[in-house]
Amino acid sequence: MPHETRFLVPRMNAVTHWPIVSAVLLGVVYLGPLVLLLPHRAKRNAPYVGIVAALVLAGMWVERWWLVMPSLGKPLAFGLPEAAGILALLTGGLLFIRWASRIRHENQPQSV
Repeated sequence: MPHETRFLVPRMNAVTHWPIVSAVLLGVVYLGPLVLLLPHRAKRNAPYVGIVAALVLAGMWVERWWLVMPSLGKPLAFGLPEAAGILALLTGGLLFIRWASRIRHENQPQSV
């Protein structure tokens, strides 16, 4: 299926550093959650599951970057636009957690 896999060539070229990103993505997005959430106790610990989910979310952002940047013909680089994207993602996540925490505390029944 050459027409479906053509986009992988620039990402697997050993001259660039994109294969390193590919290996990190394989570990973080696909194998990481499998291994980290394998123990039964890990799935019952909400903060731990939240950290794993944040790791996967960050990995998915890097995957989108990995899909777009080599097709633009640009070398592997991390600059201000990438840092701003990560900062925006983290800020949005923290705002959501704060909002969800506030809603959760408002809806808790009052103890007598």
